[in-house]
Amino acid sequence: MRAQCCAALILAAGASSIACQREAPSERQLAAAKEYTAVGRKIRWNAPSAERFGISSSDFAGASKGGAMGGAMGGDDVGENALHWELPSGWVERPSAQFREANFFVAGDERAECYLTTLAGEAGGLAANVNRWRTQVSLPPLGEAEVAALPKLPWLGGQAAYVDFEGHWTGMSGDQSEQGWRLVGLLLVQPTGSRFLKMVGPSEVIGREVAAFRALAASFHDGAGHAHGDGAPAQTAPPLSPDQATQGLPAGHPPMGSTAKGGAGQMKSETIADAPAVDTMRNASLEWRAPQGWKRGPEKTMREVTYLADAAGQVECYVTLLGGSGGGTLANINRWCTQMGAAQLTDADMAKLEQVPMAGAAGVIVKLERGADATAAAGQDLLLGAVSMLSERALFVKMTGPRDAVEAQHAAFVEFCKSLKAAR
Repeated sequence: MRAQCCAALILAAGASSIACQREAPSERQLAAAKEYTAVGRKIRWNAPSAERFGISSSDFAGASKGGAMGGAMGGDDVGENALHWELPSGWVERPSAQFREANFFVAGDERAECYLTTLAGEAGGLAANVNRWRTQVSLPPLGEAEVAALPKLPWLGGQAAYVDFEGHWTGMSGDQSEQGWRLVGLLLVQPTGSRFLKMVGPSEVIGREVAAFRALAASFHDGAGHAHGDGAPAQTAPPLSPDQATQGLPAGHPPMGSTAKGGAGQMKSETIADAPAVDTMRNASLEWRAPQGWKRGPEKTMREVTYLADAAGQVECYVTLLGGSGGGTLANINRWCTQMGAAQLTDADMAKLEQVPMAGAAGVIVKLERGADATAAAGQDLLLGAVSMLSERALFVKMTGPRDAVEAQHAAFVEFCKSLKAAR
């Protein structure tokens, strides 16, 4: 009996094993492998917040969690009452959200947005926040001296740093990718609490709305003596003093928030809303003045800036700044000669070239016509090029296009080269 039971168990186990083998899936039944490619910057999801966002979570301690502004901040510098504002024409007010006490769609494109954030204390400091924003538009960080030299505007009882950046937008987490975006913002960083007003979106939209952004900033007030709809004017920021108006601007730049009137030294102070847009003709390395009629061209790698110098868009002028000397002035000019199919220059030829001051150093200008042996890099019929060897870098300005169109821009090209200087 026991033998029969054992035999039965063995037969049952064998049958079960066969059934399992029949039901087990084969490799042919598995789905084919798929490969996913990440878009944008690589993100370490397990990284600390300080690495992912460039700011510590402790910076957000005590910050408002949405709704009326001000109460969670504390401190006289930011006010204890909820703020009020005047909505710019065409803008759409959105519900408040975490770290967005005021939240708007900017007129013209729902990708463009503007919002106000209130944080406890200094929120990591001015430099950390400025450079966090610069990282979001793929720009290199500024040094402490450069941050200190940013233009200042009176806002909410303090002096706010004003920034205007253009670049490749990657977003707060680095997971977005938008070419040709612009970020305009005010940063008021104080020990008792900090406020940040930030507008970002496609450059053409933001460019049209800079004046509205300034008007919005000037309209923020604590509601004292004011009720919406009663016709009473909102409280605006105090006017700029002449010293404040010129702080952080290049030499000879018109004061922000002021316009010359009458003789020298007679200035008309204006508020944030009245001030003209900040001159954006600068980046982290250079400042310059674009000739009248030149228009910004598309951003390209290895270029500080690109301009289309004629109405037809056939004449291109761009600036390149490289580390080191690249072999020196003569070697670089002869590289252009090779591109244009022109004869190589000698030291004696160099001595005859037109000279121009560029970024605090002496530069030379060469004019080269396209020859039969020109390479694909030659561009069109004529090349105007300027080279200046700085202390540790080489500065190049190159213009190409149809012969007559480039010749017509010769004087403007020289003035543009003269206007180049190291950013302060």
